[in-house]
Amino acid sequence: NYITGGNIAVTVTFDNRRAGVMAAEVIVKRLKEKYGEVKGVVVNAYGAMSSQAWRLRKEGFEEVMDKYPNITYVAVPGEGDQAKTQNALINAMARYPKIDAVHCPSDSPGRGLIEALKQSGKWKKVGEEGHVIFVTIDGEPVAVENVKKGYFDASIVQDALAYGPVALDVVEMYVLNGVEVPVKGTYTNDKYYWKTALFQKGKTGAQLIVPPYVMDSSNVDDPRHWGTIAVEEWGLTYK
Repeated sequence: NYITGGNIAVTVTFDNRRAGVMAAEVIVKRLKEKYGEVKGVVVNAYGAMSSQAWRLRKEGFEEVMDKYPNITYVAVPGEGDQAKTQNALINAMARYPKIDAVHCPSDSPGRGLIEALKQSGKWKKVGEEGHVIFVTIDGEPVAVENVKKGYFDASIVQDALAYGPVALDVVEMYVLNGVEVPVKGTYTNDKYYWKTALFQKGKTGAQLIVPPYVMDSSNVDDPRHWGTIAVEEWGLTYK
């Protein structure tokens, strides 16, 4: 939830609903490539609904799923927890032995999907017989690694390293120069893969919406992905 009191010059935020839409669109595209039409069993191990971000990602994902009557859409509560996400997929596979695609709205709990597929012998690379289409959101280092290895089809990236520097940049550009932050138009910064973000009017005034983007085999080697920077420059590792 946004803070609605005080004097807020600008809020830098992310389009979570759009991220969910984009994740679903990748799965739809891969299903069509697989079958020649959009059909199959899709499991979404959604996050805790107490989180506005995860709720919006689920809504965006389902907005797309609802357009395709030949998709059997299976929504299971992963709660944003790796173990619960793993168990959710294991239980779903017991009901639906042939699952075509899986989704988790964040990469960290999404590791539970990896473990569930490994446990069932279904952890296959893109193009291999039995591959389960795998799409997440956030673009964490685990996603970069698995897109490179060929296990993930894609991750929809939320540039976690952009918020602070971009907010300071906007403050310097406008506020420190005595100029009101705009509520329409664009902000451009070639340092980031997404390059261009949109200003809009929000509840607290001006907002800058950092856009989601698809990271897949076509662009995973670009050094600007935050998941790559976190590993190569910061030495981030998972426990």
